[in-house]
Parts: sequence; structure tokens; C-alpha cells
Amino acid sequence: MNLEAQLATKQVALEAHKRKAMEGVQLVTELKEKVNKLNARQTEVHQMLKEKTAALENEIHQNKRLQVKFIFLFSFFFFITFVFSQFLLYFFFSLGFALTMNNCFIPTFIFDYRRISEF
Repeated sequence: MNLEAQLATKQVALEAHKRKAMEGVQLVTELKEKVNKLNARQTEVHQMLKEKTAALENEIHQNKRLQVKFIFLFSFFFFITFVFSQFLLYFFFSLGFALTMNNCFIPTFIFDYRRISEF
């Protein structure tokens, strides 16, 4: 009887151990699934981050190109404005000089080059 009690106790302990082992295996399986899901999510987020970074770098590059174009066009505009104003001044001065000659019958007070500098 003592032997049967020991055998029954060992059987109960063996069953408890099997149950605990099965629960451990199930827990390990669940944890592996969670780790796999987290790894997949990490890969997905990493890919999304790469795409957004590339898009942002592309936008920054385009903005810098537009800024350079704007500066070039702005300086070109002021250069052309300056050249045109110099041309107009030369034109009016030469016109005033031509109108002040003796053989010209147009009144010179209309194109007085000294009055142009007042504007």
C-alpha cells in the first residue's frame, strides 16, 4: 500500500509536470507569435519611415532648387530693370540734347533732361 501511494503521488506529480510543460509550450508559442508580429510591425514602420524620409528629402531638394531659381530670377529682374533704366536715361538725355540743337523746332521745355532727374 505504501508503494501504491508513492506511485499515485508520483503519477499526480507527473501529470502536474506534464500540464505545466504543456502550458509552458503554449506560452512560448504565444510569445513567439507576438514577437513575430512585433518584428513584422517594426519592419513595416521602418519601411514607412524610409519612404517618408525619402519624400521629405526630395521635397527639401525641390525647395532648394526653387529657392535658387527664385534668387536667380530676382537678381536677373533687377539687372534688367537697371539696364532698362540706364537705357531710358540715355535715351531721354540724348533726346533732350537733340532737341536743344538750333535746327529743331520742337519746344525743348517738354523734354528737359534736368527735370527727368527730379523724378
